[in-house]
Amino acid sequence: MQKLEDSKNSLLNLIVWPANKEDLIPKIQKILELHDFCGQKSPDTVRLELLLEKRFNPEVRFVIEFPYVDRHYRDTYYSFHSSKFNKIGRNCIRVHLFEGEVTRTDLLDRENKLDEKRYWGFFIIRPLLHSILGRSLISPMAYIKNEYVCCLMKAKVSLLGNEFMAYGFPHIAQDKETHTCAESALWSYIEYFGSKYPQYKPLLPSQIIKTLLDTTEHRLLPSKGLSKDELAKCLQNNGFQCQIYSFTKSSIGVTMHFRLIQIYRIWNPAVVDAGWKCSWSYGVGNRASRR
Repeated sequence: MQKLEDSKNSLLNLIVWPANKEDLIPKIQKILELHDFCGQKSPDTVRLELLLEKRFNPEVRFVIEFPYVDRHYRDTYYSFHSSKFNKIGRNCIRVHLFEGEVTRTDLLDRENKLDEKRYWGFFIIRPLLHSILGRSLISPMAYIKNEYVCCLMKAKVSLLGNEFMAYGFPHIAQDKETHTCAESALWSYIEYFGSKYPQYKPLLPSQIIKTLLDTTEHRLLPSKGLSKDELAKCLQNNGFQCQIYSFTKSSIGVTMHFRLIQIYRIWNPAVVDAGWKCSWSYGVGNRASRR
């Protein structure tokens, strides 16, 4: 492993490390312990360990890229994290997923370029002690179980001069401060349609908050989640036409609820993409959580 002492004074330079399932987490922990990330504190890697052990295809190999400026995290950093008493880094780590082993030499070889089909997307590691997983765009091929209907968007990715195309559904893990599961679902939803159709546009977390400032009766940061009405209002303000359906605890309501989910899961992807823009929420009182 490249000595971290040499990298402490060179964070302005891009550093790339190949990794496999066994050494990915130790390498990420060493990077996050640098002063410009989390400092000497050890971050919680439980969720990442779960992904590696039970979710990812055995053929997946990784390339770690740092420091990386992630637009989503940088937005939350300046709108919230930078105001905290404890110092938090503003740079992230981007982890690329490939089918099979990839070395730095492979990435620098301009004559024999890597097959783009081997690129399976990326995920972001944030310098947050308890919520390191950030946004991601990962191909279904990277997972052990991938026989399901999934709407896909595409995004160009650059790594050491190589251009790849990532295909996947955009996802962002909640950090429980700037966004909970409600804001995360909202962001994923808008990011997907904003990347595919000109009448919609992707939003940063601070832009989602600004959408709700005129209607909310409580502070939005740190977040305690959004009500179903706030979710609908944000979608409405960004070009989506919404209809809220309520389901009771009666047997008819529950049956209909799961019937809708069943239809949504098996529906033709083109039909889902064209018109079935669905989000489910449930909660206690007026707060909502997405499913």
